Amino acid sequence: MSLFIEIAMKIRFTLSRPEWTSIGYVLFFSAFITLVQNVAYYRQTMHLLDFSQRATLLFFLSMPLVIFAVLNIVFTLFAIPYLRQWAIAALLIAGASVQYFMLNYSIIIDSTMIQNVMETNVSESVDLLTPRNWHSGYCCSGSCLPASPCG
Repeated sequence: MSLFIEIAMKIRFTLSRPEWTSIGYVLFFSAFITLVQNVAYYRQTMHLLDFSQRATLLFFLSMPLVIFAVLNIVFTLFAIPYLRQWAIAALLIAGASVQYFMLNYSIIIDSTMIQNVMETNVSESVDLLTPRNWHSGYCCSGSCLPASPCG
């Protein structure tokens, strides 16, 4: 029995939290935001496009690649690791909120919507933040859990 405990203790002390390389960190979160947090955008775009032409299909398939490339460029520009971590965490939380509203209200967030958000007062904002928003799992699964390795 003591041999088992001794082996278990060695394994316990040799296992450590994996370290993120800068490139791996950027690639992982760029892929996560591209594939998971843009599902509502892809769904809304599919309804707007006519897929009878090959060019439209190629355009639709190129959208995730462009989003992934732009996110990589933006995250790479944040050369300071702690600044990058906070920026990615903020984008994850904002992305989860945007995806919640896009899926539940069947809307597409555009520049006019962002302008309206900036002009909204606190009482209008509180009316949109229902308990369903936070209990539906969007906050945890879409932002808090993925952002936890950021710190």
